[in-house]
Amino acid sequence: IYRVDHYLGKSVVKTILPFRFSNPHIEKRLNRNNVERVEIFLKETVGVEDRFALYKTMGVLRDVHQNHLTQLLSLIAMDLPSDLKNDAQIQENKARLLRQVASVRSQNALFGQYFSYANHGEQTDKSAKENVASTTNSTLPEGAVPTFAACLLNINSPRWHGVPFVLVSGKQLDVRESYVRIIFKNNRVCVSQCPEDGHVKSLPITSQVVFHLDNHSQKNIGIPSILVSKDFSFPECPLNLQESEDPGFFRSPLVYGTRPESLHVCALLKHTQAYVSLFSDLFESRRTNFVSTRYLLLSWQIWDYLVSAPKKVIVYNKADPESRLSFTIKDDKLVFVDDDEDSPVKIVQEDEKVITRSEVMH
Repeated sequence: IYRVDHYLGKSVVKTILPFRFSNPHIEKRLNRNNVERVEIFLKETVGVEDRFALYKTMGVLRDVHQNHLTQLLSLIAMDLPSDLKNDAQIQENKARLLRQVASVRSQNALFGQYFSYANHGEQTDKSAKENVASTTNSTLPEGAVPTFAACLLNINSPRWHGVPFVLVSGKQLDVRESYVRIIFKNNRVCVSQCPEDGHVKSLPITSQVVFHLDNHSQKNIGIPSILVSKDFSFPECPLNLQESEDPGFFRSPLVYGTRPESLHVCALLKHTQAYVSLFSDLFESRRTNFVSTRYLLLSWQIWDYLVSAPKKVIVYNKADPESRLSFTIKDDKLVFVDDDEDSPVKIVQEDEKVITRSEVMH
């Protein structure tokens, strides 16, 4: 059986393992001693639209987290095979990784539903109307369908123990964007010969590797690419990507919280549609980019409890300038900033997560 997850056919997703394999100076730092956290985001600006009837039976966890985001997590966190052509070893290493991921519990998840959810579906559906709040300051009744979820995953392995993996997806958000962002621990401080940017020079520098997955992003960078902080030596770009210094790729003065000139860029040379790429793999009998039955069952062990558990679902509105979706990691739990009495007064919101002002500057 060749079970399809179209995210495995995306051009940059298919380069994650080759990138790790060909850059040992980065690969050796992918562990609990060096990584602060891993963010896996899939943001959409559209609503459920004509998928309302299907979506109300599944919600965002079954739509995105259990499949697409879990696949991305496994590609980032799995042990590398000895040979990238060894499909069986890759599948085995992915399965071993999933067995080490703890089942997600309610305290490790936050949920929301966009304000106009019912308007995108069956207007006469009584149950849908009952589960939609009348104002954006409301919490929905039990049984409401979440269209946004942020989940904190923990991997119980010597390599990754204690590193938070934050998986976020939602509809009707501010921008369309999907990425995997590995943020490294970094206590280095720039004192001399620092880039002139108008900010205090002694602030910490963000060290990161970002797999930017799509070419529809409305911020950060406009093409699929791999971004690497320049405190790493220039990475070896995988096949179908090449080094680029074209400033036209960038769409913001800050790209993932840092200045564009402080990033190495491996830019995609040729974009191939995900399904076209997977059909090619199918004809060549390459199973690496398909979902095995064992993998599917293991992924459900991670998500099954949370899918069926009662959920507190808040209402959010894309048009609201004060997003209610900003959250922080506190005591190994996710907490909405509005609910966190100890949250810092001065924060900057970026991609619905809370980051410190110094991190934004660098």
